[in-house]
Amino acid sequence: QIDACRIEAGELDRAASQGLFDWNNALELADIVSGKITAREHDDQTILFKSVGLGLEDIALAEFARQKALKSPLTFREGDPFCEPNR
Repeated sequence: QIDACRIEAGELDRAASQGLFDWNNALELADIVSGKITAREHDDQTILFKSVGLGLEDIALAEFARQKALKSPLTFREGDPFCEPNR
């Protein structure tokens, strides 16, 4: 998918040419979601997600983020259909 980004994501290519983005730091979403690799090692690191038209990846990312949120000490609103607080 990184190859697809290189072709379809012109804004990332422009950012790379300006020294604002490094393709060597790009990671595959499947590797992150599966736990094969860690996306961030420190809180000050930023994650940028670029979808290049694969809806399955969007769904995987949403579920990954939801699971992370459920494990966090965040307070959820009563009745939120997507989030249930840890009890």
